[in-house]
Order: sequence, then structure tokens, then C-alpha cells
Amino acid sequence: MAPPWLTLQSISLSFGGAPLLCNVELSVFERDRICLVGRNGCGKSSFLKIAAGLIEPDGGERFLQPGVTISYLEQEPTLQAYDTVGDYARAEIVLPEDLHKADTLLFELGLDPEMSTKTLSGGEARRAALSQAAAVHQRQHPCGPTVNGQRAPAQSSAVNLFRIVKRGTPAPVRKV
Repeated sequence: MAPPWLTLQSISLSFGGAPLLCNVELSVFERDRICLVGRNGCGKSSFLKIAAGLIEPDGGERFLQPGVTISYLEQEPTLQAYDTVGDYARAEIVLPEDLHKADTLLFELGLDPEMSTKTLSGGEARRAALSQAAAVHQRQHPCGPTVNGQRAPAQSSAVNLFRIVKRGTPAPVRKV
């Protein structure tokens, strides 16, 4: 069996002295699909931020295989610094020849790249953020929640996209 792409061992995190995560463990292998379920405030988002390397745990170890990257989509993306959704979606793209990917993904998600970020609904902002995360790693296959073109129920609005990909792994074309 191949080694896991991501390993979290004995992860602990506290806020204001109160323990949020205590000795949590996770191993993510290629093609794994993972769903974190729990009450509000139980640490799901914090755990994903630790896994993505965005925050440091109080204790424990995080190991990411070389060549593996993690994308994380905030629950409430902030787009106010950008005039259009296209500007936002293209902001993280490094290679000029990849700029069209962001626009293509926006269209596939039902957004016009010329839309103003000032008038977006919450769902449109999340779709713009999803296109930005996907455009950066267009050739990789996501590991996380899937989008089926249906409007998600209100209780799903707090879902984070968490995606682990290995560079050079081709992704099948997916309609969302």
C-alpha cells in the first residue's frame, strides 16, 4: 500500500484555554473521500485549517508527502478587494497561459467573469472561491465535497472545500 498523502498525528488545539481538539489523528490516501461531521464550534474548520497548513496545532505532527498540495476554501470567502469575479478567480494563478482556466471554471459554475464582486449572493461568492481554488490546481482531482449543480440546502452553507492533490496527477474533466 502506498503511503498516505497527508498524516496528522496526536493533533491538539485549544482556544482560550478550552480544548477544541485532543489527540486527533487522520491519514489521507490517494482517492480517499472524507466527510467531517459535527456540531457548530466543535473544531471541524480548525482541523481542516491545520491539515491545510494554515494554522499550527498546539501539539501533534503534520506530514505532507512531497509533491502534494492542499487547497482550502473558506466558508465565507472575502472578495471585496477585487472588482470582478474574474479578477478574484485569476488572482492566484501563476502561469499566464493558465489564466483562461479560471474563466472557464467560472462559466461552468454559472458565473460571468465580468460580474461585480459587490453584488454577489453568498452562494455566488462560494462558487467564485471554488473556481479560484480549482483553477490553481486544474489538472488535479479534488478530494472532498462534490458539487452536482444543485443548490445546496441552507445547512450545507458552512461546508469547507478541502482538497488534496498530487502534482502531475491528471484529473478527469468534471461538469459541476
